[in-house]
Amino acid sequence: MNKLQRVQNNLVRIVCDVGWRHAHSADLLCDLHWLPVRKRAMFKAASLCYRSCRFGQPAYLPLASYIPARHLRSSNSDRLNEPPARIATGERRFSHYAPRIWNSLPTTARSADSYDSSKARLKTHLLDTI
Repeated sequence: MNKLQRVQNNLVRIVCDVGWRHAHSADLLCDLHWLPVRKRAMFKAASLCYRSCRFGQPAYLPLASYIPARHLRSSNSDRLNEPPARIATGERRFSHYAPRIWNSLPTTARSADSYDSSKARLKTHLLDTI
């Protein structure tokens, strides 16, 4: 990820025609509305979660909704069930990583009406957290 981030930082400096000492690359990324590499991976995982929860697409990525054993206030919050991971490499699986990212999003980004508005809200949230 660090190598990809360095490539993106160099590319944003070339696109903006800015030298190394003039501006920080994170500020340039925000000016161009580009997400850093880690945030971009989070964006892709969250958008796949939205499509999987709302439309059932793609069918090979079934994600289980969070259903508590009794009635709680969090019952209607569009949360996903996070399966346990026994080892550290298990935490990198999509079935573990995606629900963790989805559940960390604010409810405005999770409860969007359409896919396009969901992407816009998600990108706005991720750009605000840089």
